[in-house]
Amino acid sequence: MVDFALVTLLRDAYLADVREWVAYHLLRDVGLIVIYDHAHADGPSRNLSELLDGLQIWRDAGVVELRTQVSEDACVLSEDSDEGLTCRPDQFSVRAAYLDAALTLRTRARWVGFLDYDEFLDDGSEQPLIRSIDRLGSADTGALTVEMRRYGGSGHYLRPAGLVTASYRWREKRFALAGIRSDETRRRLDTQGNFRKSIVRPEAVVCPYFGTHSWQLRSGWRRRDASIDDFILHHYFTKSAEDFLDKFMLGTFLGHPRHHSWRTFDLLWSGDYRGSTLERPRELVEDTSMFRFQDRIADELLRSA
Repeated sequence: MVDFALVTLLRDAYLADVREWVAYHLLRDVGLIVIYDHAHADGPSRNLSELLDGLQIWRDAGVVELRTQVSEDACVLSEDSDEGLTCRPDQFSVRAAYLDAALTLRTRARWVGFLDYDEFLDDGSEQPLIRSIDRLGSADTGALTVEMRRYGGSGHYLRPAGLVTASYRWREKRFALAGIRSDETRRRLDTQGNFRKSIVRPEAVVCPYFGTHSWQLRSGWRRRDASIDDFILHHYFTKSAEDFLDKFMLGTFLGHPRHHSWRTFDLLWSGDYRGSTLERPRELVEDTSMFRFQDRIADELLRSA
């Protein structure tokens, strides 16, 4: 059994970004990374074979698993039906993938984090992440939530040649909810866990809810919100204009437009003040804290090439 595992879900992802995300978290002693290829109405990702090849060394070592299906149990428990699409093992939602991971990792990992592959977990140290998780997670803690800070394009129109973690330096200064004008909207988003992600004990959770950012817990377990001083989730939200356009045009696995809009791109484009009709002016600050890992990440990527 590993101490800490990570789960992510992707579709037609840029291989270099996935490899960097994997390399970084393995350097932080994550024991297992489970990646679901988001099988959708058109089938698996177009670059699935490239992903298989690019992750092969880590897969051979048993630290990375790439899954293209979910179990029948996960389909049943997810109760997923969206626009007439019923969950199948080879065609599933994020909710079904997360449930599948929670079910299969109960006997394989003490803690499981559910992140997107553009989100990097950091506790401010260079030690194994599990040390901070165990320090914050008491015996009855079933879910530990981590607050994110979103990075913008940092002035990049084209995808930078270097690492993501070394190419973007401008992020939101404050918690994203702080900029929402409406108190009601802010309370609702906070309750739903927006702008936070979860690290859970797999035996303590029932199912994900509110967009899969939060988890329903079994009786006797409780949720703890980690402070920004304990953990931060570096979310490379828009990246370059090229990256953002690729993401914008991809749409959902049902063929619907993504929730991302050009307003969000403008909001986080460069290091000055941005605003909109829904949010107060957003101040961005320079944050190069992830730069400290760039040499080690580059070495790990070279080793695993």
